[in-house]
Amino acid sequence: MGQAFRIFISSPGDVADERRRAALVVSRLKREFARFFEISAVLWEYEPMLASGHFQDLIDPPGETDVVVLILWSRLGTPLPERTPTREYRGLDGRAPVTGTEWEFEQALDARAKHGAPDLLVYRKTAENVARFSRAEQLEQAKRQWDALSAFWTRYFEDEKGSFKLAFNPFDGIDAFETMLEAHLREVIRRRLPERPARAQSADKHVEWWSGSPYRGLQAFDVGHSAVFFGRERAVRDIAEALARRPAGFVVALGASGVGKSSLARAGVAPDLMTPGVVPGISQWRYAILEAGDLAPHPFAGLAAAILRPRALPELAALGYSPQEVVTLMRADPTLVVSQLRRALSVVDGSPTQESRVGLLLIVDQMETLFASPAVDGATRGAFDRLLAALIRSGTARALATMRSDFYPRLVELPELAALSRGEGQYQLAPPSAAELELIVRRPAESAGLTFEEDPRSGVGLDATIREAAARDPASLPLLSFVLDELYRRDVEQGGGNALTYAGYEALGRLEGAIARHADALVTALSRELKAALPRLLLALVEIDEVKQTVAARVALRAELAGAHERELADRLVAARLAVADVAADGETLRLAHEALLSRWPMLAGLIAEHRDFLAARRRLQRGAGDWQRNARHEDFLLPSGRQLAEAEELIANRRDELAPEAVAFAEASSARARALIEAAQRAKEAALRRELTRSRRVAAVVSLLLAGALAAGGYAWRQRTIASAALHDVEINYQAALDQAAGSVALLVNSNDSGALSTDLMRRLVEQARDTVTGLPGQSDAASAAQIKLLDAMSVAYLSLSGATTARQMAERANDLADQLHAKAPADADWTVLWLEARGRRADAKAALGDMEGALADARQGQAAALALAGPKPHAPPPPAGVDAVENQLAVADQRIGDLLRARGDFDGARFAYEDWRARSASLRAEQPTDTLWLRNDMFSIQRLGDLAMSSGSADGVQMASALFGDYLLLASEFSAARPQDAIGVEALFNAHERVGDAALAGGDADAAKREYLDMQRHAEGLIGFDAANFRWREDFAVASQRLGAARLAQADAMGALAEFQTYLSLSQALAAKDPDVAGAKYDVANAEEKVGDALRALGRLQEARQAYASDESVMATLSGDHPQNAIWRRGLSTSRQRLGLALAALGDSVNAKAAFRDCAKADLPSTIWSPRDLWPRDVTAYCRRESEGAQ
Repeated sequence: MGQAFRIFISSPGDVADERRRAALVVSRLKREFARFFEISAVLWEYEPMLASGHFQDLIDPPGETDVVVLILWSRLGTPLPERTPTREYRGLDGRAPVTGTEWEFEQALDARAKHGAPDLLVYRKTAENVARFSRAEQLEQAKRQWDALSAFWTRYFEDEKGSFKLAFNPFDGIDAFETMLEAHLREVIRRRLPERPARAQSADKHVEWWSGSPYRGLQAFDVGHSAVFFGRERAVRDIAEALARRPAGFVVALGASGVGKSSLARAGVAPDLMTPGVVPGISQWRYAILEAGDLAPHPFAGLAAAILRPRALPELAALGYSPQEVVTLMRADPTLVVSQLRRALSVVDGSPTQESRVGLLLIVDQMETLFASPAVDGATRGAFDRLLAALIRSGTARALATMRSDFYPRLVELPELAALSRGEGQYQLAPPSAAELELIVRRPAESAGLTFEEDPRSGVGLDATIREAAARDPASLPLLSFVLDELYRRDVEQGGGNALTYAGYEALGRLEGAIARHADALVTALSRELKAALPRLLLALVEIDEVKQTVAARVALRAELAGAHERELADRLVAARLAVADVAADGETLRLAHEALLSRWPMLAGLIAEHRDFLAARRRLQRGAGDWQRNARHEDFLLPSGRQLAEAEELIANRRDELAPEAVAFAEASSARARALIEAAQRAKEAALRRELTRSRRVAAVVSLLLAGALAAGGYAWRQRTIASAALHDVEINYQAALDQAAGSVALLVNSNDSGALSTDLMRRLVEQARDTVTGLPGQSDAASAAQIKLLDAMSVAYLSLSGATTARQMAERANDLADQLHAKAPADADWTVLWLEARGRRADAKAALGDMEGALADARQGQAAALALAGPKPHAPPPPAGVDAVENQLAVADQRIGDLLRARGDFDGARFAYEDWRARSASLRAEQPTDTLWLRNDMFSIQRLGDLAMSSGSADGVQMASALFGDYLLLASEFSAARPQDAIGVEALFNAHERVGDAALAGGDADAAKREYLDMQRHAEGLIGFDAANFRWREDFAVASQRLGAARLAQADAMGALAEFQTYLSLSQALAAKDPDVAGAKYDVANAEEKVGDALRALGRLQEARQAYASDESVMATLSGDHPQNAIWRRGLSTSRQRLGLALAALGDSVNAKAAFRDCAKADLPSTIWSPRDLWPRDVTAYCRRESEGAQ
């Protein structure tokens, strides 16, 4: 321990903020120089005030300290008595009375003259002050204070003529004061530094600044590591001051995984907040830390355990409370908890009759666990929210929570804490800047007496090399901490040196490969048996979010580890610092040391990808088991017969040892109940909870049997084509019937999947089986060819539904080949012409999905011309043989396709003509056939398209017209959904209707109304995904809802909330694009998501990250636009990406490249009417960029 170094802070009461900032500066310097000095601040308000004497008598004289800091503004303070039993209080010239500030300064000045110490630093605030008064005597008192200060100032610092005497430091604002004070104190302390002592080598494993690694590897810095925690000084100061200033002190620190939130809270904010002088009225502190293992599965038990720990309030136990009794108290009434915690704080303070001067700090680390864990339900979250809020609002505790920013939108599920966090109660922690990275790398080494090797050729230090590598990756902080810790262990602990070396850095695999190399080395050293058991253990330590498809670390109970091999592996992972063992309310726990392992250890990342379905299924089972447990294992909460139960039974059969005991019990109880129902009912459909599974299995069986029958019948017909014509006719009739039924079954598959009655995974397997069968179909008659066209058309639709556009086009091409053959044989055959129309239309859909707009438009127009010819020119002509509905529907579909394709090209007049024709046709037929939902469907979608066109105008009248049209669209969608509740089109229409109503509201400036609509969209999509997480369309809907909700939040100036939504949009879009890389629309969504993420980052001031996001956006859009130059919306997307890149570059001060980006954007010369809801601003991107590029010159 270093020698004492005391800093006396002297000031009147009008500079309270500066006193607090000075205390924070002293706290930082204490950490920086902990190897040499035990630095402390002397503040009168934190000395014990005894009734036996004057308070000034109880303060050590400033002349006996090392540095005196005097801060002045408009007051000089309260006069002291001339004499007390302890001291005489006079000025150096014998005058009396003097104020406490005068005496402290002059006593220090006298000591300095006699003994050469203390050093004196004087600061004068120059900002204008305003006297506040309600009575004349208060104004007079303010004037007397000013006069006294002026006289004091003239005496020592500046005479009436403006000549300077003693040195002082003027400042205008508090930040300038902080910067100045820290620099001055650091210089004073450096002058007092002793010769650098040798590093102490100790067998003690406890990490302290003078012994052991100054880096933490993959673990978070804790309160005891504050001496080596550097680089986050600004964030620490801002959060500590927010907690200190707020009457109900609560802050939630938000940031991406790996950005350092836990370390910031524990090693940064907590020590600074608990520094004397930071929080008025608090002289000593206790703190409790709730970790992920405390928050789930039982947050109340976790909080009780944390509060009873030695650093918190074990005094509660002395008051007679056991842990379980504390939990009972918490659940019963928050006000009772408040009163008992106050009793315990009074015991600590030793003054039960007075208000306690003891503060309690709660650190709720990884608060997203309350949302991520399936074991914590909404009711428990709500009760826990109310309890924490009661502790904070009562002043019993201050609380600092950390939470991943992608969970920020769910903060509304904790309404009390959300309300407390408004304003400065939310802090967005960005990745460390280059300057912060330098401190993170160098300062801990300096504190531990370490150096970094220099390259003898370049002269570049290893610290600079590591810092530059880390600066290239915003997510590198965990890697940085890990590689520095491993360097210490290799070069210092094992090598016995005092420098971190290039050789060690290379041997570790540098920054990028250190974690993987270290983890792989552990695996290589394992026995065959342990290697076989490793995947099971690692999978127990990860989980997957079904909605967002993100992977996170999971806290596992050691009791869940099935055998001796898993327990031995757990010990080895902990010894290798890849996992952390801990004790929580439920027992011993194990968790990965950091989530960086999930992406930076290729073996683990590959394991997660391979077992992704298992992880999702296990999480669903755990969530259900949690609900069952919380509801006293009531049978109403067991799994119903159907897909979910089948999934659970498969888990039990194949992976029982990898499930928690309560999950196994839940699955077995669900199976037993299902068997009992089957035995009692004796009917396959007696229970409503089994209908969906029964239907799915029936559809699967029908498809498989009919396709097999089609193949068998066709093969037989082909082999027997020389038999008697009557027999051959029978075979062909059977073959044709089989194909017709198979086509209907595939169509049923698509609708069942879209409506949620059939899982996407099952549909994909069945469609792949059907594809193999269809590929093997033999030759056939014309009638059978017609049936095969229908089947191929159904298969094409199925693949489009599965985002398999390439295969969909292959199926459509085969259908068109057959349709062309039939049409060429009999051009006048109306039935074959309708088939030909359908085949052309489906190929157009597949081409559009792949981005071939010109080819799609050609097919659509060819189909429209044929349909018009078939319908005939006269309104009262006899109906064609194929029937009115079939032909009219083909015309309506052709109008829709042509309108959509023209709009994508930017031809809005052509699109409007097509849509209006579509609507007129639909409205007329709906009036004639009011009960036919076909025309209701056409009517509602034509209105939706016209609304989109009105929105594209950008005018107030256009937005108003769109709002009215979208209102009609919502009404019709509700009517259609009510008429056909099982039809997936109705589900999708309702979703899109809410989206469009929200779009109109947002364009009209009503972000609150838009947000309500978008939240409805998101909840709707989330509910559907909960049923089938693999459903492509529902995941796409959720992605779109996140994008829209992000836009609304950004319009409300909620940039942090917008960033979380846009990041969800990005991750989902990337996952969807990965499923079928040929789908150009999915790539567009990825690019658009990058743009939106960039917008939120730019609003947060994180300009470098925004620039990177915009650059990714531009790269994808340049490829798409180059491949499909006819797509005007994508060309607009490219221009918008360049416009955004220009904005980011301009904000970064790079005017040359900003101008170039704006010029590239303006070259596209797009009409202002090209509009997409994904890009609402700027309306006319070409005009915007042209203006900016000209202005930049």
